Amino acid sequence: MASHVRLVALSTILLAFPLFLWQRFHGSTDWAILLLLPLAWMLFSGSRKPLLATLQARSLLESQPCSPASVFSTGKVKATAFSLLFVVVTVPILALQALSAGPWTLLTMLILCVTSSAFVIWTSSWLTHYWKEPFATSRGIFLGSGLSAVLFFPLLLVLDSTLHSNECRSADFWLWEWFRFINPFRSVPEGGWVTGILEPLFLIECTKRKLTEMIGEVAVPVQILYSLSFATVTFIVARAAAATTCFVQELTRSRQVDRN
Repeated sequence: MASHVRLVALSTILLAFPLFLWQRFHGSTDWAILLLLPLAWMLFSGSRKPLLATLQARSLLESQPCSPASVFSTGKVKATAFSLLFVVVTVPILALQALSAGPWTLLTMLILCVTSSAFVIWTSSWLTHYWKEPFATSRGIFLGSGLSAVLFFPLLLVLDSTLHSNECRSADFWLWEWFRFINPFRSVPEGGWVTGILEPLFLIECTKRKLTEMIGEVAVPVQILYSLSFATVTFIVARAAAATTCFVQELTRSRQVDRN
C-alpha cells in the first residue's frame, strides 16, 4: 500500500513539475519549451512500453515461431508511431491548459491526475485475476484513466464554464484578434515563435468560450461541441497521468532488477 502511495505521488510530481516550470518561465524565453522535453519523453516511454508488450504478446499468439511474418509483426513500429502521435497531441494540450486554465481548474486537474494514477494501479492489479499480463495492464490503463475522466469531467466542465480561463477573460476583442492573426502581413508575435505556435490554440479556446456565452443557450450543438472538446481534454489529462505512472513503474522495476 505504501509503495502504491509513493508511486502515485511520484507520478503526479513528475507530470506536474515540468508544466509548472513551463508556466513559470514561458514568458521569459522561448527556450522554456525545452522544459517540456522530459515530460514528452516520459509520456512516450510510458505509453509505448505497455502497448508494445501487448502487441508482441498478440503476435506470439497469432504467428508461428518460425514464420517470416513474425519478424514483421513485432509491433515496434506501430507502438512507436502511436506513442509519438500521443505525445504530439498531448504535450501541446497540457502546455495550453497550464497557461490558460484558472487556478481552481488546474487544482482539479491535479487531483484528476492523482485519481487516474491510483485507478490505473488498482484496476491493473484487479484485472490480473481475469486476464494474463500484459493484457491486464493494457486494459487497466484504459479502464482506470477512462473511469477517472468520466468522474471528473462534469466538475471540470462546470469550473471551466463558470470561472473561464485567465486569457479568455481578457480577450474582449477576440474577433479582432482573429482578423489580426490571419493577416498575411502581420508581424512576428512579441512573445517569440513559441507564442506564435500557441496563439491559434488560444484563439480557438477563446472562440469556443465566446460562442458558448453568446449563443450556447439557444444553440444546443454549440454546447455539445464545447462539451465534447472539453471531454477530450479531460481524457487526455487522465491518460497522461496513466502514461507517467507506467513510466515510473517500469523505472522502479528496472532499478530493482539492477539491485538484484
